[in-house]
Amino acid sequence: MATAAAAAAAAAAAAAMAPPGCPGSCPNFAVVCSFLERYGPLLDLPELPFPELERVLQAPPPDIGNGEVPKELVELHLKLMRKIGKSVTADRWEKYLIKICQEFNSTWAWEMEKKGYLEMSVECKLALLKYLCECQFDDNLKFKNIINEEDADTMRLQPIGRDKDGLMYWYQLDQDHNVRMYIEEQDDQDGSSWKCIVRNRNELAETLALLKAQIDPVLLKNSSQQEDSSRESPTLEDEETKKDEETPKQEASKENEKTGADERSVDSGKCSAASALEEPAVKTEKADEKELAKLPVIVKLEKPLPETE
Repeated sequence: MATAAAAAAAAAAAAAMAPPGCPGSCPNFAVVCSFLERYGPLLDLPELPFPELERVLQAPPPDIGNGEVPKELVELHLKLMRKIGKSVTADRWEKYLIKICQEFNSTWAWEMEKKGYLEMSVECKLALLKYLCECQFDDNLKFKNIINEEDADTMRLQPIGRDKDGLMYWYQLDQDHNVRMYIEEQDDQDGSSWKCIVRNRNELAETLALLKAQIDPVLLKNSSQQEDSSRESPTLEDEETKKDEETPKQEASKENEKTGADERSVDSGKCSAASALEEPAVKTEKADEKELAKLPVIVKLEKPLPETE
């Protein structure tokens, strides 16, 4: 969690590095970039990375560009107007844009008619682009039918976090891996607190280091302990895998116990059968002994007895 002073210092440093009138410092720039990233492929819009979109929105110096609007920006406006049913030609696209602008902001329409699109302020150009992007949700029927099937939460870019001072942090990454990070007060309605604090990877690393330095060591320690415990604690998948591994072992042990019991029952059956066969023999021997005891005893004398006796 960063303090307000740290966030303000980072925003001030980023603002100092940004050129005056930079489109990237406007909240509408982030809105347009988010729309192009989210729905550009669906609408077949030209791909414009962050630096390229900033470049074409800025008015070029008088000696560069021959006073013409960059063709990438012209193509973007043409496609957005044609998608909402406007029959626009490339040579008269500014006049069509003035008509659309009259419905949106008559002051800007008058300024464009007098000065031309190229001399308009960056804020006006971005507001017009944002308006054309928002018109797609109402006037582009094909696009509207597709969008109606989506979840509303997935359509809007969400902040990546908040700090204890109420500042919200927004992060964007384009197709060329250019980064932008913005901060805004939580209840900002007019975009007055909106600031771009990260414009490249070096500034992103510095901002992350600054945020980490402001984290309470106790909270940081608790967070690391929770991560370690989450790594050590078994997950539901681990438990299921363990059960799956133990089930064959338990079944095998049950089979072994059953086999051992069957073998013991067979051995006991053999023993009982053998004892059953031995009992009659023992009885027969005892009966023979009794019969011998009943027979008369014959004594053979070694010497004849005297007659007198």
